[in-house]
Amino acid sequence: MSEQTGPLTEIRNFTEFLEQHLNRKVLEYSLKALTKPGDNFGAVVQSVDVKVAGNDLSDEPEHLHVVVKTPVTSPYLAELFKPAISFVKEVRFYSDIIPAVKQFEQTTNVPEDERLDAFIQSLGWRISLDPSAQSADSDAVLLLENVKLQNFANGDKSIGFGRDEAMATLKALAKFHALCIAMRRLQPELFNTKVNPYLLPLDATTKNDKQFESIYRELRLLDGLSPEMRNKIENVTRNGKEYNEILTRAPDSPYTTVVHKDLWINNIMTKRDATPTKVKIYDFQSFYFESFMHDLIFFLFTSVQNSDLKSNFKSLIDHYLAEFRKTMDFFKCPLDDYTSEKMWSEIRDKAHILLFRLLIRAKVTKANHDSTPQLHEVNKRNSPMERPASKVVLDQWKFIIDMFIENAFI
Repeated sequence: MSEQTGPLTEIRNFTEFLEQHLNRKVLEYSLKALTKPGDNFGAVVQSVDVKVAGNDLSDEPEHLHVVVKTPVTSPYLAELFKPAISFVKEVRFYSDIIPAVKQFEQTTNVPEDERLDAFIQSLGWRISLDPSAQSADSDAVLLLENVKLQNFANGDKSIGFGRDEAMATLKALAKFHALCIAMRRLQPELFNTKVNPYLLPLDATTKNDKQFESIYRELRLLDGLSPEMRNKIENVTRNGKEYNEILTRAPDSPYTTVVHKDLWINNIMTKRDATPTKVKIYDFQSFYFESFMHDLIFFLFTSVQNSDLKSNFKSLIDHYLAEFRKTMDFFKCPLDDYTSEKMWSEIRDKAHILLFRLLIRAKVTKANHDSTPQLHEVNKRNSPMERPASKVVLDQWKFIIDMFIENAFI
């Protein structure tokens, strides 16, 4: 009999699923929450402790430790994250895109120690108990390796990564972006059959414009901005909101690649006791086809400590660009489009698109950090987007906007 604990009380046919993908007889299993409340909204994530029979009759039972993801079921989160589609996208990332990257590295003779190792291993999946289903339902399951057992850990989103973790993440990100571009150029059939079919963006239509109108009003509370700059920032954020609601994929360019879209500290684990620091990236529910700039700038402004970002902004980006060019050069891809000047130009031309998303993420992430009694009572009654922007949120907005102005992004 299986013992089940935590918020997920039932996964239908789960014993059969585990036995199929672990290739072992399951004696019992237990489930418990793996993430803290507020750390993951797009799926239910739990650790699974599985007791399995030994390989031979005389062997003692073994305990295996894995991770299971299932779709969110609440109406509000289902409308927001569209699990029927997003869960399938994540499955396809593990079933098709990661194997395509590995195949490309193997056929192009990338040395073993230079191959990308930034993804968690998938152990199996299903999108439904109905084998003919094309969209995910409440019986969808994704089984993953539990890398916490290898000393990978999440960073503290209230603080952000330091320079070492940021550099390690940027190296992995640059390699992934460049590998996908090189695959598109050198092995287009592989790219078009295993990657391209899954690159349409999700419907990102905003359902409650009143919440976002409050952001435009609250931006006027920031000190030290001229009326002209306030108007410019408001126009930039409105245009960014409209851009992120467009449902078409970006046109091909030298800089378009597979981007994670939600690459921030909550979707990254690092292993600091390794030399160099190792990285695992996960939660591929929203990936699509866009400029590398989207992942790069979003990661830096959501995941790196402000002090490190302020002191090392240019060197962090230059580190990413150097790793990107190194990968492209290995495949003998022409580097004419990938000079530092041209890639910085791509960033400066398009970074303004992300300002709106960065302000939203900052408000959600920092919403609980003001502990004044008055705001505490308001916060208990409202979602992060409905809460008044606290001083902590406004300070973070000011930091982001000042960095954008300083680096000619707006």
